[in-house]
Amino acid sequence: MEHDKRQLERMIIALLSYEHRKIDLHSLQATLEFLLHALHSVEDSWEDAFLDEISMIASINAEEPDDPSIDVKKIIDESVFDLKKIIQKKLENQ
Repeated sequence: MEHDKRQLERMIIALLSYEHRKIDLHSLQATLEFLLHALHSVEDSWEDAFLDEISMIASINAEEPDDPSIDVKKIIDESVFDLKKIIQKKLENQ
């Protein structure tokens, strides 16, 4: 339990580092995926929600949409915000 709490806290730190432009999107994605796999105990529903947001980041990271009407920054910011909420909720239940 303490191990998982530390991994979740590291996820929050990674998200904050991205928001403060200390790491890039690729590093954020890699860090979050690594920390997810380091968790010992995670419910399927939580992991699915987490992976949905990571998938959004990964797809944007792989190829920015050509459509200028798509606000890439807004999509990424929303995913980062949602990830923080998902992780914070899990931390509160630790």
